[in-house]
Amino acid sequence: MEKHGLSKDTAEVILHTNGPSRAHSDYAAEAFLRFKRLRENRQKPPAPSIKG
Repeated sequence: MEKHGLSKDTAEVILHTNGPSRAHSDYAAEAFLRFKRLRENRQKPPAPSIKG
């Protein structure tokens, strides 16, 4: 949890889904963080302009 800066809930889900293996859990945490960064950095489409 602290190693990857994850919340307690997120760390519990990762541990539950990947079992007690430290290597598997570390890999899953890194993949989760990569996905989270990609999602946060994804450009949002421009808002439609309102012309009256």
